[in-house]
Amino acid sequence: MTGTSRFLGRRGTREFLRGARILVVDDNPAILALLTEQLEPLGAVVTRSVDGFNATWCVEHFHYDLVLLDLLMPRGLGLDALEFLAGCVNPPPVVVVSGFDDLLEKADLGRYPFVRAALRKPWTEAQLLDAVRDALD
Repeated sequence: MTGTSRFLGRRGTREFLRGARILVVDDNPAILALLTEQLEPLGAVVTRSVDGFNATWCVEHFHYDLVLLDLLMPRGLGLDALEFLAGCVNPPPVVVVSGFDDLLEKADLGRYPFVRAALRKPWTEAQLLDAVRDALD
């Protein structure tokens, strides 16, 4: 294993994420369920949020080791949540998730140092786990 994260076991082990607290933010219940189904069996503790407003409340009140954040939602955009996180003293790392390539390009994610990766919908499980591993590492 490379890196120093306290969560990451070897990829082949059952508890790859061993207790990592991950906030998953998406307005689509199917995406929330899929991400939860992919992360919890690997040891992650997943909290679900349906919009950016709720996500900022969660980050304000609880500690997360990682946020998986959809950019385009009808209530509380992911971009608004990124701006909120930019004002935090020690924001958690973020993996941005979007189905729109042009939105990922226009979002200027490089100005947010805590954004560690961007995933395009649909993703493969390997792409998700690589992004999560890199963000936590």
